[in-house]
Amino acid sequence: MDPPPTAPGALPTAQQPTSALTPVQAARLAAERRATAPPPLVHSASSDSHKKDFDPATFDPSAKEKLPFHRLLDAELLPKCSKPQAVKTLEMLLQVTGNVLDPPNPTAAPKYRQLRLSNSQVVRNIVDVPGAFDYLIACGWHRTVVEYVAYLNFSSAPSSKQLHLLRTGNFVLKQVVQRAREAEEREKRYRESEKEAEKQRSGRALLQFEEDRRLRKEKDEREKIVRDARAAATAAAAAAPPPPDPHSVDADHPLFTQDASAATMDVDRAHGDLPPSYGASLLAAGSGGRVLGTGAVVGGPPPGVRMVSRQDMESDYEEEEGEEEEDY
Repeated sequence: MDPPPTAPGALPTAQQPTSALTPVQAARLAAERRATAPPPLVHSASSDSHKKDFDPATFDPSAKEKLPFHRLLDAELLPKCSKPQAVKTLEMLLQVTGNVLDPPNPTAAPKYRQLRLSNSQVVRNIVDVPGAFDYLIACGWHRTVVEYVAYLNFSSAPSSKQLHLLRTGNFVLKQVVQRAREAEEREKRYRESEKEAEKQRSGRALLQFEEDRRLRKEKDEREKIVRDARAAATAAAAAAPPPPDPHSVDADHPLFTQDASAATMDVDRAHGDLPPSYGASLLAAGSGGRVLGTGAVVGGPPPGVRMVSRQDMESDYEEEEGEEEEDY
């Protein structure tokens, strides 16, 4: 059965096949359908839209993606500031990037995407620290000025690339901040050990100083005793009477001098005799002494006694030998 004919310019009904339409009618039908079709669904860019299909436990960027962040930290931030300051800066960067990825208060999420560069903590821990400001720039933050006030802002509708950079920077910070804390702890222990060693050195130096002072005091006391003894000896010598002059004349104690002799001195005969001369007798005559040099008895031998001397014995011996020779 054939379909009923249609009036020229009328749109086909649902019962009429589209193959029987003219080109003009098909175009009009397509336009009408597009006009009456429901609008496509549009997903709003909410503050937590980047969390979809993201698992922090399994997120692990490649070494090439982490390399720019490590260069900023290893070449700029860590070598150019102290370890305590490095830990503070890394912890603040970790907090700033973490607050954007996971806001503590979702209703106040926009305020976590903005940092005022004139803030004292931001200045001390980010602006004045080499490499910290550039690290946030590498994470997708950008600098803006609003009413002459500088800010660092992160986009409220970030692209997937910006989110990946932010997540990678946060991932690197978690690794580096742990190593920085361990290095700070080691340096803290080292400083404490050095402080204790310095305290011990100071104690030993103080004890050595006390010992030196004690020895110096004892030495001073000994030297004082010696000085006092010398002063006392000098004073005693000064108080003693002067020794007699050997050239002075003392009638009671005559002395030999170059001009005096036994013959000229007036010797008290009651106190001693003059020394005997060579050949004189040592004892008085008749006392049994002998004359020096001759051996003769003083005063001669007793009557009727002939004293034999060594010379007499030698002369008698010679006479006996002469007689024996004559007998032969």
